[in-house]
Amino acid sequence: ETLVIEPLGVRRPRVGDVVLLKNKQDRFVIHRVILIRSDLVQTKGDALNEPDPMVSADRIIGKVERVEKGTSQLDLESWPQRMRGWARAKMGLWRWNIRRSGSTLKTRVRNG
Repeated sequence: ETLVIEPLGVRRPRVGDVVLLKNKQDRFVIHRVILIRSDLVQTKGDALNEPDPMVSADRIIGKVERVEKGTSQLDLESWPQRMRGWARAKMGLWRWNIRRSGSTLKTRVRNG
């Protein structure tokens, strides 16, 4: 697969965007934006359980606009793909919050 990545320029990242960024360890990562707070963003890999730590939005290098595989292309900017990306981001955040609150509840019950 080939990812077509475009710089954000003056645009701001949106929840659901798949972005290329440099994480806090200065490693390149391609993950989905799941949360935006002021100029901070939180990302998460779709197949990962835990989200990444929040980072400054200026660490985002670009946004994945299209995925090409052979002769087929998936335009991540099309309306259906934007909605799927947003839903996937929200579901990932909800699942993580449920997992986190479940482990907190277990700890409280054990320490009761």
